Amino acid sequence: MDLVKPKAPLVDGWPGGNHGIMSLVVFYKCRRDRACNAEASPNVGGRFDAQNGILFAQNGTGTGTPLSYNFQIHSMERPLPIKSRIRRAFTLIELLVVIAIIAILAAMLLPALSKAKLKAQSISCLNNTKQLTLAWLMYENDNNDIMLSSGTWVAGDFGYYPTDQTNISKLTSSPLSANLGANYAVYKCPGDISTYMGSPRVRSVSMNGFIGYNFWESTYIAFKKSSDLTRPGPVNTFVILDESRGINDGFFATHMKGYDPRIPALNDLGDVPATYHGTSGSFSFADGHSEVHKWRDGRTAAAGAQDPLPLSTPSPSNQDVDWLMSKASYKTSGGTR
Repeated sequence: MDLVKPKAPLVDGWPGGNHGIMSLVVFYKCRRDRACNAEASPNVGGRFDAQNGILFAQNGTGTGTPLSYNFQIHSMERPLPIKSRIRRAFTLIELLVVIAIIAILAAMLLPALSKAKLKAQSISCLNNTKQLTLAWLMYENDNNDIMLSSGTWVAGDFGYYPTDQTNISKLTSSPLSANLGANYAVYKCPGDISTYMGSPRVRSVSMNGFIGYNFWESTYIAFKKSSDLTRPGPVNTFVILDESRGINDGFFATHMKGYDPRIPALNDLGDVPATYHGTSGSFSFADGHSEVHKWRDGRTAAAGAQDPLPLSTPSPSNQDVDWLMSKASYKTSGGTR
């Protein structure tokens, strides 16, 4: 088998000139098995091994001898124009348009995501207050219908003992702990981000101060047994609620000024309910249900933002104060509401 050499040196695939390097332009057709039939111009027949990148030229028949020349390979298909083979980049204007569209979409989605987060937190908080109330009802059933008092249901006082804010043992030592399976997480609203010395506060809920005892409103009843819940009734008497950042001990003091008889000008806030769910707060009731109540007067949220929180915050004609009083207690005698 003789190696067939071109008749003349090839320059860019055509005869002419001698640049010291033989250049062959190979026209080929390849199958899927990567074997190629090749033709070299001029007058060079052969076989091209595409897998190994070797061109065999032959005269007659046989396996051929690998050519030692450099060669170029061209498809039989018509090559694409040079301009169509160049990757086109974004222009500055196109890039700015894309950024503007992303910004608009983000502005539309972020409020929805924020609302979804608030909704999820309120659902979790409702579950917490409901679990606490069911544990409280179980305690009552196990103790001859005697209610667990708001003064003893949980230990700790954030006002007198600031370290109680992060002391989990004050929660696990509660009389409700056995009914909760020592789950202390239910004492904390997920919307409460308050901290003490860099650590999250462990409790954000309190109990209706009229449950068990009453020392500040002598003309209003203290609920000590389930049979006392005649007015406003179990479904309308709150047990557990979210308290604002001024929370200290475990009971919530509701001032009843101006409730019965109704004198709106005397309304004021003692302890202040929280607004951890937008403009709403979580409540549970003596019948076992929980709900999120929306506050309608801006002074309610403003009162909770006071630091330090005073013992009393006048809020005349505040409909939120009136609602809170209506769910807290009632007159021991001569009541009109």
